[in-house]
Parts: sequence; structure tokens; C-alpha cells
Amino acid sequence: LHEFDTAIETFKKVVAQVAKAEGKGIIEFKNQAMNDLVVTYAEVDDGWVHAKDYFLKMLTEEQAYKKLRALGDLYVGQDKDIYAIQLFRHFIEREKTTPAVVEYYKIILDIYKKTNDLAALDQTTLEVLDYLKPNGTWWTANSTNQQALDDANGLCEQHLSFLANHYHREAQRLNKADLYKKAADKYALYLTRFSDSKQAYIVNYYYAEILYDQLKDYKAA
Repeated sequence: LHEFDTAIETFKKVVAQVAKAEGKGIIEFKNQAMNDLVVTYAEVDDGWVHAKDYFLKMLTEEQAYKKLRALGDLYVGQDKDIYAIQLFRHFIEREKTTPAVVEYYKIILDIYKKTNDLAALDQTTLEVLDYLKPNGTWWTANSTNQQALDDANGLCEQHLSFLANHYHREAQRLNKADLYKKAADKYALYLTRFSDSKQAYIVNYYYAEILYDQLKDYKAA
């Protein structure tokens, strides 16, 4: 990795030199050097942390975070999942109530689905359900942005449904009571949050089926 550290120092020197000059060509040259830095930071340990410190020193905050977003997309494209999750969580922490938080969470959830990390997917889905809940802080801040609210609901419903179906299929395949219980819990949560969904009647059927046939909870069913 030494060559990447050397490359970073070289690009920094280029930026420092052209910063002293003026003209359209110089600005484009500087921006290209910055873009090259983004690519190089993707190759070093904790690159996004170092990139953040550098870009915030050299650019406006808005410009710096555009570069960091490009770095985040590189991480995702290169399957550098740990750093991608760290960086997109940083974006969530920084922006807190912007509509983009939904997209950031989607990227994180997609990584967990891609890597089949069901425990992390389950935990993060519950976190997202709480973060984007109706009348919560994020929801209130975006109450006049119907598209953002629809996107938030869509993300939550999609992943809650995915988990419930996954646990249900695995329970049937392995005939394990604990998996039926997990499926039932997710179906119950779905029906609490998305009772008006077009899919609610199907979910209600699956939920009742598990309660009656598997968990013997006849009263609840």
C-alpha cells in the first residue's frame, strides 16, 4: 500500500501548486487531481477518514462532501463493505433529517443483503423502522415532502417483508420453531406499521397460519 500513500502525497502537492495559479484550465486541473485523490484514498486503510480531513481543509464543506460521496460510491462498487457502511453512516449522522438519509440507509441495507448478513440486516431494519417512523424527528422534518415519506415507507416495508418471508421460508425448510417465531414477530410488526398496505391481507394470512399451525396461539390467530 506504500505506493498509494506516495500517490496521495503527490496529488496533494499538485493541488497545492495549482492552487497558487489562476485560470479555467488550472481549476479543471486541480479538480482532476482531487478526483484522482478520491480514487487513491479508496485503496488505503481508513481512506475516507483521511480524505474527509483533507477535503474539508482544501474545499468548501459542500464540495468536500461531494468528493466523499464519490468515495462512498467507489467503496460500494469495489465491495469494500466495511468502509462503505462506515462512510454512509457518517453521512446519516451528519445530515440527520435530510431526505437523502433514506438513500444512505438503502445502500447499507443492500450491502447486508448482498453479503447475506441476516443478523445485521435484521438489526439495521429495526433501526431504520425506528429512525423513519411516522411522527419521529426525521418524519416531522420531512412532513411536507411526500416523495421522501413515500421512499421511507417503501424502504421500511420492503425490508420488513423480505425478513419475514426469509424467516418463514427457512422455518418451513428446517421446521424450526424459533424461525417461525421470528417470522411471526416480523409479520406482526409489518401489520402494525403497514396495515393499509395492499400486501397486508397476504401478510395477515401468513401470520395467522403461523400462529395457528405452528405456535398454537389460537387466541391471537
